[in-house]
Amino acid sequence: AFATENEFDAAYYNVPNQLQLKGVVFHESRCGSTLAANTMMAMNPMKHRVYSESSPPIAAIKACGELYENCSVEAGANLLRDIIYMMGRSNDPNEENLFFKFQSITTRNMDTFRKAFPETPWMYLYREPVEVMMSQLNVPQMRMANCVRSHSHSEMVSRFVARSGYR
Repeated sequence: AFATENEFDAAYYNVPNQLQLKGVVFHESRCGSTLAANTMMAMNPMKHRVYSESSPPIAAIKACGELYENCSVEAGANLLRDIIYMMGRSNDPNEENLFFKFQSITTRNMDTFRKAFPETPWMYLYREPVEVMMSQLNVPQMRMANCVRSHSHSEMVSRFVARSGYR
């Protein structure tokens, strides 16, 4: 039996190290978060691995539902820890640190991340709301704007719209 996943990896998969999760970026869209992710990589490209809006952790964060109707925050946190563990395995001896930039949709369930990684530093990036909306609405057709697409997919947004009379 192995005491840790790292011991198992070293014995069976020749994975010499598990990258340390050093930081996470949450954000609203159109605020410069891609620049933040690129900066994390540029600090030390040989030692840093950065995932920018990668699908597996986003799926894990959203798995329990916006209001945790499918499972508990703890279950979502366990799933997220497993996903981050798998994505942080490395057979490159130079890599040491792991960073993520999550999609803006994940801010609804930041508590899943905070439960999974209570000691990991994170930041939330935003910018002047009017500038964000102007950027979002700079599309050929209003229904194509990122800020309105979730209306048809998000139970939480749909309920808000129905209650507030924004139809």
